[in-house]
Amino acid sequence: MAMKRDQPDLEKRLCGVCGSTERWFLHYVRHRGHFRKLCTNCVLKNNPGLFCPICLDFFEHPLPARDQVMCVRCPSISHSACVAANSSFRSFQCPPCSQPTFSFFNLTRQNDGQDAK
Repeated sequence: MAMKRDQPDLEKRLCGVCGSTERWFLHYVRHRGHFRKLCTNCVLKNNPGLFCPICLDFFEHPLPARDQVMCVRCPSISHSACVAANSSFRSFQCPPCSQPTFSFFNLTRQNDGQDAK
């Protein structure tokens, strides 16, 4: 007689912020005083001052003021070299603030006609 295995609760496979089930990695992190599973995209969106949102370079040390551009809507810091030449540094908005549906990663799977190995 074969035993039926318990299916994991759907809640355990959801991102605690966006609720997405289409994320490859869930990270168990502290978010607003509680430990939750967050997808990589939500971890990045909820820690905007730790990395450049354009090149994703992590800031181990503070950048000199001349090399950084701050978003006017959040604490995000970008490299001045990463900000487009036609953008005004005084009114710069990082990609997550300037595009409401912005995602750091597009993790939707596409079928290219080949079987996965």
